[in-house]
Amino acid sequence: MKYLFILPLIIVTACSNAQGPKAALKKDFVAMNQALLDQNFDKVVEYMAEEVFMLVPEGVMIESLYDMMNSPENELVLSLPSAISIDKIEKSGDQYYGIIEAQFEQKVRYTATDGTVRTLDDPFIAQSLAAFKQALGEENVRYEKETNFMVMNVKQKSIAVSANGTTDWQFIILDPSTLAEMKDILPASVLERAK
Repeated sequence: MKYLFILPLIIVTACSNAQGPKAALKKDFVAMNQALLDQNFDKVVEYMAEEVFMLVPEGVMIESLYDMMNSPENELVLSLPSAISIDKIEKSGDQYYGIIEAQFEQKVRYTATDGTVRTLDDPFIAQSLAAFKQALGEENVRYEKETNFMVMNVKQKSIAVSANGTTDWQFIILDPSTLAEMKDILPASVLERAK
């Protein structure tokens, strides 16, 4: 009879431990994205894995994030990820890695040097819209004529890194333009899983 009371406790403990690392990973990922929305760039880089700074110095990264979010040439509106999936967490070398896939909405509107909003009849906007559709898929990009925003449904993969596999997750956003450099600083098995 006493085993009937112990069994549910073991099951609940096992389930909560199994969900723990992924829940912590998701929490840290959302916190990093919230810091970006809040334009707390020093906090954003705290959530970036050290491997990122092997490619881009931390100070340059902070400047780039500031410029991206505060450019006088465009207005960028980001949202928190709406869908997040996390692959299994595995150890490679002395680090634990997980692959996270997130989906979020991104809006961008461009302005001319005189401050007026650039519209779809501007060749630059038409070309930009076509490039976004080619990169993200026709179904994931639309143009709002009433606001002149290009609205994109973005799916993005990141690699999560933790020393203990449970807490203190840091992230590397996968970017095709830096994939070659990533091969030099990340385990091949992790990059293969992230494809």
